[in-house]
Amino acid sequence: GCDWSSEVLFRSKEFRTQILNLMVDRTVVQIKAKEFNCFDFNDEQKASVQDKMDQFISGYKQAYRLKLKGEEENKNKSDEELDKLVDEGVNTYMEEAGVNLDEQKAMIEEQVASDNCYEKFSNVDPPTDEEVKATFDAQVAEQEKAFADGSKSYEQMVSQDETIFFVPAQARKAQHILVKLDQSQIESISSLRQGGDNEAADQELKTALATIQEKADAAYKRVTTDAEDFKTVMDEIGEDPGMKSRDSYVVLKETKMFVPQFAEALFALENVGDISEPVATDYGYHIIKYVGEIPQGAVDFESVKEPLFEELLTEKKGTAFRAKIEEWKKSMDIKIYADRVQ
Repeated sequence: GCDWSSEVLFRSKEFRTQILNLMVDRTVVQIKAKEFNCFDFNDEQKASVQDKMDQFISGYKQAYRLKLKGEEENKNKSDEELDKLVDEGVNTYMEEAGVNLDEQKAMIEEQVASDNCYEKFSNVDPPTDEEVKATFDAQVAEQEKAFADGSKSYEQMVSQDETIFFVPAQARKAQHILVKLDQSQIESISSLRQGGDNEAADQELKTALATIQEKADAAYKRVTTDAEDFKTVMDEIGEDPGMKSRDSYVVLKETKMFVPQFAEALFALENVGDISEPVATDYGYHIIKYVGEIPQGAVDFESVKEPLFEELLTEKKGTAFRAKIEEWKKSMDIKIYADRVQ
């Protein structure tokens, strides 16, 4: 295949023109920011600049501390002694790394001034309710089509916390307690399946599952016979990291994201709140709880109205500011000669 290095890309006239345009835009905005007093920061902005500088320096302090700690003569030093060495030497450490604090602060101030300039010259009328609703309707239609033709995955979009406007048919929320096989067992079974030896994979899976059967049965008993809270037990012994970061999974009956056994067991449950017996997969045993049904169709408009409004407002402001930059560039009679860049 082709090796599209940055050098090769920069030889493209189109790419060079894009880069030069960005550089010109930035320079123009900085000139106008100074002209229109956008560098006159309020107290909150001054504090923000200082906070960003403190964070920047803190990063170098941490790196310098790790460097010192790894040196033989410092291995027995206390935290207090290391902190003192860091405070005394971090400026020299940054200088040796080519860091210029004045330049760094100027870059931060430049960004704050650019933001001020943006706010000053991107005044637009807010989106109307009609505009927001029209955008919502268009997004609903777009997602319905995309989910139907497979160009987008509903389950994946939910897992990535993308905004959902349309829910396809037969979608459920689920929680599960995963009693996981050893990672080496999972990899071995996967390798056998990839090699086409399903019989050997099934035999190895059967042997591996026997080692966690007792643990899975005990977990199932706790959430059924003993009536313990499912989430409490899940948080205590569940081994799926995904369940640590979200309340539930969203699963389609015709799933593209979860193993078929998982979806089959979930959709075999009749009522919300029902819990499956341990379900075997190549990852271990899953004890699945049916958390809720997700109605098919467009989501409630009110649930997405505010983020849609903000998105449309940002688009309108961006368009207005882009037009202002072009107006400034025209008045300055700027010309770009991409062919002269070597």
